[in-house]
Amino acid sequence: MFAAGGDVIGGYAEATAGTANNTRTATATASDNNVNISSTIATADITGNIFGGHAIATNGINEAAASDNEVNISGMTRITGDIFGGCTIATGGIANAIDNLVTISGQATFRPTTGLYGGYIDGTGDDRTGNTLKLYTPVAVQTAQNFENWYFFQPDNMPENTAMLTATGAVGLGNDTHIKRVGISGHRPLFDEDQEILLIDAAGGITGTLNTTEPIPAWHGATILYDLTGTTVGLNTLTTKIDKVGVRPEAKTLTTAKGMSIASSSNSCFCASPTVDNVTFGTVARILLFSAK
Repeated sequence: MFAAGGDVIGGYAEATAGTANNTRTATATASDNNVNISSTIATADITGNIFGGHAIATNGINEAAASDNEVNISGMTRITGDIFGGCTIATGGIANAIDNLVTISGQATFRPTTGLYGGYIDGTGDDRTGNTLKLYTPVAVQTAQNFENWYFFQPDNMPENTAMLTATGAVGLGNDTHIKRVGISGHRPLFDEDQEILLIDAAGGITGTLNTTEPIPAWHGATILYDLTGTTVGLNTLTTKIDKVGVRPEAKTLTTAKGMSIASSSNSCFCASPTVDNVTFGTVARILLFSAK
């Protein structure tokens, strides 16, 4: 990883060997890089762009690839530029930026002009397949583009009715986007059935479609499992709704003499009957037995 002109770049490659008058080609590859940025003070700014991998190919017949890169932003880092999992420039050539991962956590903040890009290409190729965004904290940016897979994890101190991603501009989901998981901190109050969860709020609109053939795992702490339904791409929002509440099969249980199974979250204890193996969505009796303060 190195800094160039204010930018932070995990890996950089450039290909210039090919010529437009023959068949000789060269490939610039900036892949399998890791960029980790974290700060313990709120005054630490990254003033340039951040690239997991950045590849440039010239002369029209060359190829550029920036794939399998990771960018991790955490702590109290302040970002003023854009973030790219992978960025390739191959004007008139082949460019790919796929299978990149961007993860944001902690108290990281961004300027209103910041863009999040799983991949970005100037050329002919793929800038979206396999690119993943994982949000462990609410994020406010200008745009988010070219992510096929999305993860949303609500932290302890997240205000109610707050989107995990707020954009002043547009958010592009692309076609057949996968919401891979929704997680809620076990320290947050238990959600109700039919409660709506706001995932994205984009003032400039949301484009694209969701994959609706696979279920979305939604976990509340280590114990509670939500069945989500009605995940909807609206004009400006992406929302999902809790249909039923259940207990995760992995949750540890304590069976009483009467056959009642007790599953505990981080702060409270909820019971279901007769055993956790037989619990189905909607059968959890959300009775607060005790609360550990």
